[in-house]
Amino acid sequence: MESKFPNRWFPLLVLLPTLIVCGVFLYYPVAQSFSWSLLRSAFMGLRTLYVGPQNYVRLFTSSAYLRSLWVSVLFAGGVVIFGLTFSLAIALLPTERYVERASIGPPSSGRTPSPQLWRGRSGYSCSIRRPVS
Repeated sequence: MESKFPNRWFPLLVLLPTLIVCGVFLYYPVAQSFSWSLLRSAFMGLRTLYVGPQNYVRLFTSSAYLRSLWVSVLFAGGVVIFGLTFSLAIALLPTERYVERASIGPPSSGRTPSPQLWRGRSGYSCSIRRPVS
């Protein structure tokens, strides 16, 4: 199969800015935060002590954190369920069965193509023919 790019390194050269931005603003801060999470530091970070996963053990055995995590999971699940239900309800409104109830105009306006609506309002014509002068 023949390549569509002029040479082998061109796709990597095109991706290089994206990889640099992701590395600087996404991957480096995540790695730095993880490395700092393994340390215990004094006020203003003057002294640091490596404690390893002890911080994570203390975090996941804390009842306050577990309660907060559970509330966050319930909130996120509720937002997703409510959002999907509401979006589905909005998406079902313009279907053929609900056009008469949901539309403000006459029942046929739901089935009118949009070029015909624009033609009447702005004088814009969608046809290929030139107007007769």
